[in-house]
Amino acid sequence: MADNRLTFPESSSPFVSRLIVVADKTRLIQTIRQRYPGVQISAVPTFLSGIAELANGPVHAILAYVDPEFPSLERAVRGLRQAAGNDVPLVLVCEPHCEPAVRKALQAGASDYLINPPTSQELDALLSLRASTQYPAPQPPAPNEVEMSALARVLESMSDTPHRVLSLLAELLMAALPARAVQIVVDGATGKSGENFVEPVVRETIRREDQAIGEVMLGPCKTGGYSGADIDKLRYYVNLFAHIVQVAKSHHAWQQMAMTDELSQLPNRRYAMQFLEKILVRAAQERFRVTVCLFDIDDFKPYNDEFGHDTGDEIIRAVGQLFLRHCRVEDVVARYGGDEFVVVFWDSESPRVAGSEHPNQAIDVMQRFQKALQEFEFGCLGTRAKGTLTISGGLASYPWDATTASDLIKRADEALLEAKRLGKNRIHIVGGVQAAPVPTRVHPD
Repeated sequence: MADNRLTFPESSSPFVSRLIVVADKTRLIQTIRQRYPGVQISAVPTFLSGIAELANGPVHAILAYVDPEFPSLERAVRGLRQAAGNDVPLVLVCEPHCEPAVRKALQAGASDYLINPPTSQELDALLSLRASTQYPAPQPPAPNEVEMSALARVLESMSDTPHRVLSLLAELLMAALPARAVQIVVDGATGKSGENFVEPVVRETIRREDQAIGEVMLGPCKTGGYSGADIDKLRYYVNLFAHIVQVAKSHHAWQQMAMTDELSQLPNRRYAMQFLEKILVRAAQERFRVTVCLFDIDDFKPYNDEFGHDTGDEIIRAVGQLFLRHCRVEDVVARYGGDEFVVVFWDSESPRVAGSEHPNQAIDVMQRFQKALQEFEFGCLGTRAKGTLTISGGLASYPWDATTASDLIKRADEALLEAKRLGKNRIHIVGGVQAAPVPTRVHPD
C-alpha cells in the first residue's frame, strides 16, 4: 500500500502533530500545510481507510470532506468515531448545499463541521491549532525489519477473528522484545506466541479512553531481565494496540455489514458466493459433497402489487427466518436477490459414484420447509395468512453437476426454471428428478 503521508520541511520541528484528512477533493490539504507547517498530514481516500490509518500512531484531529453523493454518511461517521475515540476531534467539511445532511451526522459522532472553503480562523478554532505551532511528542522507538514485517501482517489481517489479530500482535511483540512468550487478552479473546508460561514476568494494561480493555503479559526474558528500553517499547506498542484492536473491531463490523443483506439480515449474495468457492476447494481436498439449492417465492410480484412493498419485505424476512429454523447448523442460507434465496448444503459423507441417487438430505430439508411454509401464518396477508405461499427450487450437486461455484449456481438456476415450467410449488434436481408438490389450501377470493 502506498504511503500517502506528507512530510514537511526540515525547518519544521521534529515533533509534529498529525492530522488525518479523509476524501479530500478540494485544496484543503494545501491550506492546512500552508497554515500549519509543523503538522504531519495522513491523506486517505475513504472513511474505512481513515479507520485503518488510526493504527499508525496518535492523531491530533480528523478532517473529512463530505461528497454530495456520499451514501450512509451517519454510519461512516459513527464507525470512524468509534475507532478514533471521543478525545479526537472529527470535523466534517462540506459544500453549502450539504449542510442539512452534515448536521444530522453530528448526532453520529462528528465534533463539528465547516463550510468549504473554511477560513484559517475556523480551522484554528476547531482544531485547537495555531499557525506554525509545534507540539512536542515522544518519539516512538525505531522498529527493526522483523517488527515491520510483523506489523504488516497485523494490518493485512484486520478483518480476521479477534483471536487471529491478537495472536499476530503477540508475534509482533515477540519480534520487538527479548521475550520467550507473549500472551494478550482483550474482551475475553486471547492471542499467544512463544512458549507456555504459568506466571507472567511483566504485565501491562491496554487502555482505551482511560478504560482497561485488556492486558499484555510477557513470559521470561531471553536475556535474563527486561531493560528500561524494553519496557518503554512495550508501553509504546501497548498504546498502539489499543488503536489496532479498535480498528480491527470496526473492520469486522464493516465486513459484517458488507456481507449481510439489510432487509432479511441473512448473509447476502457476496457472502454466499465466497463461502461456496471456499467450501468447494475444501470438498475437493477432503472428498465430500456439496449441494446448492436456489429457491424463490412463487408468484411473488402480485403480493407486492396487491398488498404493497412493505408487505413484500415482511414476507421476505419471514421466509428467510423460517428457513433458518428448518435447515442444519452447518448449512448456509443467504438472500440471493429479490425474492430468491440460495442454500449451500455440505457434509462430510463420502462422495457418490456416478449414477447414484441425488442428495436426499437436501431434499428432506426443502420438503420440511415447504410443509412449514404451508402452516406458517403471515399476518400481513389477512385472510390469506396461512397456506397461501409456495416456493419452487432447483438443486445441483458438486462434483457431478458442476465443479465451480458459478457453474453450480447456473445449474441450480436451470433446475429452478424447470420447476417453474412444471407447475411451480416443487423442488427440481438437475437430471430430471423432482419432489412432489405440497398440497396448498384453497382461499376464497
